[in-house]
Order: sequence, then structure tokens, then C-alpha cells
Amino acid sequence: MQSGRPLIALGVLSVTSISAWAAPPESPDALEEVSVYATRQGGETLPLGGDALSQTELQRFNRDTLDQAILLAPGTSISLVGPRNEIDVWIRGFDRWRVPLYQDGIPVYLPVDNRIDFGRFTTLDVAQVQVSKGFASVIDGPGAIGGSINLVSRVVTKPLEGEGRIGTTTDSSVSYNGTVADLLAGTHQSNWFAQVVGSYDKQSEFKLSDNFVPGTLQTSDVRQGSDHRDAKVNLKAGLLPTPDSEYSLNYIDQRGVKDNPVPDGIIPAAALRTVKFWTWPAWDRKSLYWLSQTPIDSNDSYIKVRLYHDKFFNQLFSYDTIAFNTQNLPKSFDSTYDDQAAGGSIELAKNLAHKTDTVRLAVHYRWDQHRETESTRNAPGAPWYQQPWETAEESTVSVAAENIWRPSQPWQVVVGTSYDERHLIGDSQWVAQGVTAPFGYSFAYPVADKHALNAEVALIYSYSADGSIHLSYADRARFPTLFEMYSTRFGTFQNNPNLQPERAHYAQVGVADTLFGTRIEVNAFVARVDDAITAVALSPTLSENENVGAERHAGFEVSLTRDLLSTLAGGLSYSYLARDELEGGAVLTDTPDSKLFVFMDWRPLAALEIVPSLDMEGQRWLQSAINNTIYYRGGAFTLVNVKAAYHPLQDFTVELGASNLLDRNYELEDQYHAPGRQYFANLRFTF
Repeated sequence: MQSGRPLIALGVLSVTSISAWAAPPESPDALEEVSVYATRQGGETLPLGGDALSQTELQRFNRDTLDQAILLAPGTSISLVGPRNEIDVWIRGFDRWRVPLYQDGIPVYLPVDNRIDFGRFTTLDVAQVQVSKGFASVIDGPGAIGGSINLVSRVVTKPLEGEGRIGTTTDSSVSYNGTVADLLAGTHQSNWFAQVVGSYDKQSEFKLSDNFVPGTLQTSDVRQGSDHRDAKVNLKAGLLPTPDSEYSLNYIDQRGVKDNPVPDGIIPAAALRTVKFWTWPAWDRKSLYWLSQTPIDSNDSYIKVRLYHDKFFNQLFSYDTIAFNTQNLPKSFDSTYDDQAAGGSIELAKNLAHKTDTVRLAVHYRWDQHRETESTRNAPGAPWYQQPWETAEESTVSVAAENIWRPSQPWQVVVGTSYDERHLIGDSQWVAQGVTAPFGYSFAYPVADKHALNAEVALIYSYSADGSIHLSYADRARFPTLFEMYSTRFGTFQNNPNLQPERAHYAQVGVADTLFGTRIEVNAFVARVDDAITAVALSPTLSENENVGAERHAGFEVSLTRDLLSTLAGGLSYSYLARDELEGGAVLTDTPDSKLFVFMDWRPLAALEIVPSLDMEGQRWLQSAINNTIYYRGGAFTLVNVKAAYHPLQDFTVELGASNLLDRNYELEDQYHAPGRQYFANLRFTF
């Protein structure tokens, strides 16, 4: 990790200088990265048109989880899936179903619904968060119609290297509400390395703002069901037989437990029966993967291989009431998912004509298996029984080709295409029926395969050492999830196996330059989503997902950073987003129309750093938690945060800070208010 004071480039383009020949990166983390076409000043690699958030930046702003880290990039936002206690990430109005998540280029995909909870991913083991917007290379895999997110693992660079942190959080009354701890240790020798990273994050509760008005179920300012516990171990070992080759084996074991807050507003008596009283005894994920890069000539050409096997174990328990002690109603159950996935990719990159032309070919394959069972009652007072295990399986194949042509040193022309195919092997579900054995029957849904052709092109011109401009267009498709095709959502939806892929047509232009000592980065974009999956009402009580929607996402982003004094730096980024439903009648919720981030980095003493920051978000459309036919505009809010870091010794740091310093009462989702003022303290050490 760098020990200097780099400015935070929160830019949208961040292509300070274009790699003249875009040869395979030579940084220690190159194997873990997705496709990059540009570098920031200092050699940091970036996705085209996107951002690369470093570990230094994540620590400076105390961003311990992925959802909070992503917010450092302009054009991003988060939303709460309140009834599931999940955090979703949005990039220019595209959510987790349209923006794939990768770990070292390995897709993190949950079978059936791909409902990734970004709040479960900690960041100490991350060297860089790569955020692609609009243009995500077809070489990296299918489905990235709105961009992608890649977590680049840290790799130790010293014979003995380590870093640790122990921290605690309190509420506005300085009452304890959580602990964080993490440790990285490893060794890097001449031709091999090995390391281990462990992290632990516990929240016992959080306190709402003092301005919060109690509701029907949430009767105090201590948020019910807000506790969680997450632990993760990340092991990595590799061989470095030559300077241009690397072979590594990686293992991640992540285990989580979480409860679920209930709606915190006024709930009519008639609606109380619809409230979900849920808890997750297990949210566990294991991933074993192989990464390798082998040179095939003396011209920096290579073959890159990624192989992986993932397991996801999830338990969701539902109860009758807020007491969480009875399961007598049909809405109560114990649900278990036991999923696995396996796959890999092979990428060939061949440099031609003295590296003025690069041809890249890639093949991706993934197999997903979902297994589920549920214990429940079919009627009040009926016997409690366990449903048999049901299985869904599918496989996905993607073949991609890309050409990077450099007619002269300032120019790059990138053209790519891919063909994706998904084969649904089968999906069986249990149909509950009756109050005597066998309590129902197994039903096999009809199956239908999906196909999609994708294409993209980008033009990059680096007109000076600091200035560059790019223009790109992408035509990409996303396959619907099994959840979108088959889930009946407790009898309120009809399955639609013929649901087709969504398709996005995405254009963007950006420029970055340094003028009068200020780094200026601007990006503008417009995207149209056709065949958007939309819920269509078939009756007052039954709906079906259909490809009848069309959306337009348009906006711009501006970022400024500069040194103000020898001891003071600062910057800001502003994003504007307009999402319009052109066809289908859906209301596009959960994304603010504007976002402003401002920060200062002040070092009054060599050993002291003070970082105040301000987050402002505009209004967003929200859906009522009680009546899903009601939508309204949520209020804008401003959050003030501050952090101070003191270094009494070179390898020891004391950090103090506060989030939501003004104790703002705000919500990202109807009836799920966010935490009020919180304080934190950390002790960090390195060796």
C-alpha cells in the first residue's frame, strides 16, 4: 500500500494518460484485474470510462464495506431492499442484475435470483475496486449491460508484510454498537508468495436519528433487527516462475448472520399481516479459484486461465410476529438454499505488428445449480412439514473477440463482439397443497434457452501528457434470472419461461485534463434499455414479468481535484441522472436525480491528517412499503462526515471520526430509516 498522499481522483473518465500500446499490465495485481485500456497518473490501471478506488482511498474515508466504497465513485448510489435487509448498488441507474460483480475477474453470481448483498463484502483484502461504466469489455464475460464491478485482491510485495486494525463504533449517545477487526499477513519471495487476510464485522444494533418519530412496530430510536455478524478468510498463494508469468490458488470463506428490521413507520392494522418478520441464520459463501497468466512469445502475448468453484449456503426463517417465537401461520417458514457453481475462462491475447495491434479471444463457461427446501405449514394449525429438495440447473457459454488497434501512439480503437448462450437444464418447484401428507407435489417448469449477440466500439485519443478524450458505444444483452422467469412470489406472479434478454444501447463521451493545477474530468452518457423486464398485471392479484418495457438513462458527471496549499488538498464530484420509462408503465425507483461529494484533506502536522467530507443526494422515487401501488418522491438529504488520523509512530495510526455528524433523519427506502450520528475509533498497525 502506498504511504504517500495521492489526491483522490473521483473522476468519471480518469484516463489521465492512455497506455501507448496497452500491453498486458506489469503491476503485481495485473492477473486479478479485468480489462483496462488506460492508466491514471502514477501508473494505476483503470477500466475505460470508469474508476479505480484504491485501498488508500477506502481507508481515508473509512469505507469498510463494498457498498460504502462504491459511493466514492460519481454516478453511483445504493438502495436498501428493506424486506430482505440487503444493499443494492446502482451505476447510472443500472442495478445489480445489470452490473456484474467480479472477484479477481471471477463472477460472483448467486443462482436463481443473483440477489447479492453488497453490505456483506468487506474491503481490507481489496487492493482496488474497479468500477466500469457503460463500457465493460466483452472479453470479461456476459451480462454487463450497465458496467461492472471488480474487486482486485491485495498481493503482498515484501518478504514480510502485514497490516491490522481493531475498531469500534458507537451511537450518538456513545453507547457501543459494533466492532470491526481485520488482519493481513504474508510473504513475497523471488518466485513465490503466500498470504492470509481475515476480517470480522459485528453490529449489535444502530440508533436512529434523534428526529425519528416512532411508528407502529419501531417504538424506540434503537433500530430493531439491525444486528449482523460477518467473518471472512481470504487465502492466496502463488508461483512467479518468470517476471511475466503468475500462477495462484485462491480461497475465500465468508460467513454471515443477520436479522431484518421491520418497517418503522405507521402501519395500518389491515396491513400488519403482510409484514415480514424474517431473520437469516446463515449467509455463507465459499469460493475456490485458480488464476494463471502464461507468456507465449517475447512480444508480451499471453494466455490467461481462470477456473473456479463457488458454494452459497443461505437460510431464511420467517415468523408470525415481531416476537420471533412462533411459526403457526402459512407465511412462516424455514427456507434453505444450498447452491453451487463451477466454471472458468480462457483468454488469448496476441500482440501483432510491433504491438500496434492486439487480438484478444476469450471463452467463458459457467454451470449453476440451485437446491432449495422449506419447512412450513399449508394452513393455520396444519402440520409442520419439510418439502423435498427441489433443483434448478443452468449453464452459460460466452465466446468473445476483441481487437485493439493503435494507428499512432495517441490513438486506440477498440472493437469487440461476443455471442452468449444460456441453456436451462431444468427447474422444479414444490406446489403446496392440502393439510395431509404428502402436502403437495413437485412441478417441473417448461424450459427455454436464451441467445444474445453483443458488440461494442471505443475510440480513445490522448492529445497530451495529461489530456485525453474517449467515445464509446456498447450494444449488450442480459439474460433474465430464474427468479424473474419462474418465481411465483407467494402466489402473486405467474411464471414466464419465454422471458427474453434485456438489451442496452449505451453511448458515452468523456474528457480529462489538468488546467491551472486542477484535475478536471467530465463524462456524459445516454443509454436506452429495450425489452426491459416489467411486471404486467394480469388481474388485481396476479402479475407476470414480460419484455414490454423501455428505459432511457441519461446524465453527466463532473469531477475536480487539486492541491490548494502545501498541506491542504480538496475535490468534488457532481453527478446528474435522468431515468425515464418510455414504454411499459413501470416507475423507476431507488436512484437519486443528483449527487454531490465534496472533501478536504488537511495535514496541519506531519503526523496528523483531518478529512471532512460532505455527501448530498437529490430526490428519488420510492415505493410504499405498505401499499405497493403507491409511489412518491423521497426527500433529498445531506450527510457530513469527518475523520482524523494521527500517526505517533510510522507503523501505528489512531483514527477517530463520525458519520452523519449532523444526525440527519433520512431514508433510502420507504419505512427503513438510516442510522443517525455514529462515532468510530480505529487502531491500525503495519509491519
